[in-house]
Amino acid sequence: MGRFTAHAQYDDYEPDNCQVAADDADNNYLYNYLKKHHDLKEHESVFGIKFYSGERFKSIKILLIDSSGFESVAEAIRNAPRPIQVRIAKIEDMTADDFLKFFKRFSLVMSRQPVIGEEASFED
Repeated sequence: MGRFTAHAQYDDYEPDNCQVAADDADNNYLYNYLKKHHDLKEHESVFGIKFYSGERFKSIKILLIDSSGFESVAEAIRNAPRPIQVRIAKIEDMTADDFLKFFKRFSLVMSRQPVIGEEASFED
């Protein structure tokens, strides 16, 4: 059993000081990939994604939840017994560029201090 958290070896940018936002690609690339390579079942939905990159390797895990009987994935997650039971689809031999194709937009912000959401003055 594991926790759904982000950590690196030293956590120079602590998880509480990081935020990610993403939009699914319009072509359902992630779902089509999972159907083709990981036998995605009709009742399964993406619960979450864990992406870890090291100096010489990377790990991509797609966490899937049984969402049958629910109108949305969010409802399935809210009502799931704890600990939440997920199936993990491990993706191997995929570049970071190909991973980012799962998303139409992908935004990541990190700070060494807790300033997420605060205003900052800077030039682009």
